[in-house]
Amino acid sequence: MPSFFPPTTTTTSLASSSSTTTRGTLPPFRTLLVQGPYHPSAPIHLAYSALTSPSNATPQTPERPSGVDSDSMVAEATSTNLNSSPAPRPVVLLSPSKKQFGKTLAAFNDGWIITQTGRVDVLKTLQDAVVLYPPSAAHLCYALSMFRVCPPVVPETDAGKAWLKPKTTFVEVPSLIILLELSKYFLKEEEGGVGTSEDQQWTLSSYLAVVATAQSTLSRLLEPRKIYPSRHL
Repeated sequence: MPSFFPPTTTTTSLASSSSTTTRGTLPPFRTLLVQGPYHPSAPIHLAYSALTSPSNATPQTPERPSGVDSDSMVAEATSTNLNSSPAPRPVVLLSPSKKQFGKTLAAFNDGWIITQTGRVDVLKTLQDAVVLYPPSAAHLCYALSMFRVCPPVVPETDAGKAWLKPKTTFVEVPSLIILLELSKYFLKEEEGGVGTSEDQQWTLSSYLAVVATAQSTLSRLLEPRKIYPSRHL
C-alpha cells in the first residue's frame, strides 16, 4: 500500500525468514488532502511503495482517476485493466527544481535511502520511477500533455518517431503521478519558489488549472489505446 514512510523488515529466527511491512500506509482513497509539512523523503517512499504494491501489477476493474492534494505535493493515482500484462506500471514524479529537491534530500539524510537504494532489488524496482524537472508551470503542463502510452503498432514514419519521447512514453499507464511542491511554481525565488519577477500575477485559479491538467492527462491515458495518433491536450 502507498505510504510516506520506508518499509520495515522483520526477521523470524525460528523459520530463518524475513517479511517486509510498510508502516503508516495510506487508506484507500479517491481524493485525499494532506495538509501541513512532511519529511523531504516522503515522495520517494510514496513512489517506491506504489511500485512495490501488489495492485501495481494485478489486473483491476477500471475506475475513474483519483488524487492526493497537498499544499506542496499533489499525487494523482490511476487504476485500469492491465490485460494481464507482466509489465509493471511506472510512477512519475515531477519536481520544479532538481537542485532544491536534491539539497533537501541530502540535508534530511534518510537512513533507508542511504542503506537500501544500493540493493539490486530496490534498484530494479526504481527503474520504473520516472523523475522530471519542469522549471515552470507552463513546462509542467507541456510535459503532462506529452505523456503517452505506447500503442501496439507505431508507424515507421518520421512523425511517429518524433512522437515517441522516451521520458514521456510508457508501456503501461502510470499508477501514480506525483506533482511535488506544486506551489513553488507560483512563488518568486525570494519567497522560496522558482518563479521570477517577470512571471504574470498568479491566482488560485492558476494553481487549480495545473491540477486540472494533471487530471485530464490521466483521463486521456485511461482511454482505449489507439493506433496513431494520440490526442494532445
